[in-house]
Amino acid sequence: MIIERDVQRRLALGRRKIREAFWSQYNVVSIGVGARQRREEWTDEPAITVGVVKKRKPGYLRSDQILPAQVDIDGVTHRVDVVETGEITFAGKQEYVPPGWTLSSRYRPLQPGIKIANRTNRAANGNFYSGTLGGFVTDKEGKKYILSNHHVLMNMGTDIPVLNQDVIQPDTDADTAVIGRNYSYIELRRGVGASNIVDAALCSIDDQSAIDESFPGNRMIPINSSHRAIGLFFAGNSSHQRGWICRINPILSRFGVSLGPEATHEVDGYNMFDPIEKVGARTGYSSTQIVDVDAEVKVTMSNGKVYNFENIIGTERMGWGGDSGSIVCLGGDGNTLVPLEHVEEEGCAMFTAVGRMYDLPVQGDTALGDRIRDEFLSQTRLGGLLTHLFYINAETVMSRARQSTTSAYEKASARSLYDKYRNFVESALNNPRDPAFVMTQENLSDIAQAINGAALHMTTDESNALGDIYRAALEPTLGMRYDQLLTHMNNDAVYQQVLDRLIRVPTIATQGVIRGN
Repeated sequence: MIIERDVQRRLALGRRKIREAFWSQYNVVSIGVGARQRREEWTDEPAITVGVVKKRKPGYLRSDQILPAQVDIDGVTHRVDVVETGEITFAGKQEYVPPGWTLSSRYRPLQPGIKIANRTNRAANGNFYSGTLGGFVTDKEGKKYILSNHHVLMNMGTDIPVLNQDVIQPDTDADTAVIGRNYSYIELRRGVGASNIVDAALCSIDDQSAIDESFPGNRMIPINSSHRAIGLFFAGNSSHQRGWICRINPILSRFGVSLGPEATHEVDGYNMFDPIEKVGARTGYSSTQIVDVDAEVKVTMSNGKVYNFENIIGTERMGWGGDSGSIVCLGGDGNTLVPLEHVEEEGCAMFTAVGRMYDLPVQGDTALGDRIRDEFLSQTRLGGLLTHLFYINAETVMSRARQSTTSAYEKASARSLYDKYRNFVESALNNPRDPAFVMTQENLSDIAQAINGAALHMTTDESNALGDIYRAALEPTLGMRYDQLLTHMNNDAVYQQVLDRLIRVPTIATQGVIRGN
């Protein structure tokens, strides 16, 4: 599918308008120029594509969070296609994929597509953060280097990258696994306001004679003048449905190197739905298609750090965690896709942000949160108010969580309350009228402790309001059982008292809340 130049210009202008209005929002993680999908099938209608962590009904969003269905540019209307992607991470989340790697053995000579790692780059469990040897590049003196992602070859656990660290193949502690050292990198700048174009680094090769530019098992033909690279696979979402590729030309230009035996370069003018292919260490060979020709994406690390990339190529079902660094070329059948098995539901974005803030394992609790909303809160006026406030203030909470620093004491206190009440709440939902479930003074004291802890990251007005609401609406629940709690939360006076107090806080959004009968 060829997007005409004038249409692409209008779509780029429309994308810019969407970016100016929505890019600062946590929930928006990609904006691009692509095609519209209907019932999960691609159409030939060019569109502005927007990826969000979670799609919500308009009633759960503030007016400034509702994406438009279309934009008008120069008198022409173009659709805005919103897709739920979840968070985008560096080549997806490895914990969601099945065991086993396709190309993890020891390879000598070295070949593109095999498993490599920075020797210092380890997870908390001691496993290496491994990726893929993309290919071999040559400098002006004829010396060859390994090309892969920055986040594969450099130690991403440090704010300042360190050079001359051992790179290993395969990923073992044996000295015989060392194949070279990280040699050069293109800086990754952090923060939504910062901009990156590529995720790339080079590794020196100790044995220049131990290089084979063919792919293992001839899984893909070597890079040459008729089989040209377009970029490096570097990011994906947790389902592996969507993936992102940084372009090869800026990489070669910045490093002053050439790729392949014939000094090949990226082809000009590739189009939507053109077939592409890669060989990665995790999934081996795959071939899919281009679904976004000019995207901007936010890539989030497990520690919450965010990297913004622009001028990115979008694709689908190309790779999993561990395929990072794979060279992507034009070619293939466009339909040899990585499977989507073993995919877990994307967690609530707010749960994720708060969980990172306090080191709590809450990302898997999305279903429990939905049960609290649907089986308890939705039955009362006050519960409906709290649910509405949860959603329309989510951006504020997540922004605070990303920017806040929490002490070891705060984290320990939060974990203590989580461990105490997580299963208790689930049991109460399973059998709410069990006589054992009654609001006790211990429960109220624990709620007060949680409010006091959260107040450390609130404004004075916000913490004062929560204190007033605790005294007016929560303290009277002492001794109440389930049905009594429902009656209390349906009391018009209690509802209005809580709402009136919140309306007086300028930093709490109450837009769309019903203010009385």
